[in-house]
Amino acid sequence: MKSERHEMSNLSPEASAVWDALDKEHKKVLQKDYPFPSDRNKLIRDLRSKLVKLSIISEISGIPRSTVHRIGKGKNTSISGESPSDNKIIKMLANIQNGVEKLLAFSTRKK
Repeated sequence: MKSERHEMSNLSPEASAVWDALDKEHKKVLQKDYPFPSDRNKLIRDLRSKLVKLSIISEISGIPRSTVHRIGKGKNTSISGESPSDNKIIKMLANIQNGVEKLLAFSTRKK
């Protein structure tokens, strides 16, 4: 697994300090090939909010620095076919539910 590879690789001292501070789950989530990019991107934004340098996140994750920058800014980014965020899915489901409720109300309305 990549997280194990990083523990044995030659990270810079700053990257090594950040890597050591992460728990096992965060080390796994931060990897470029993590299957849930929205979770990974949320962690990247969290690290950026804690002023972790772009270059450090890039070094640890294997994600290009420019992509880490876009993710950190919250801009739409697609790495390995990123899926919609949880908020977008919740909004889509709410819209569907609203539409179904309107259809039911219309169909049961007395003529």
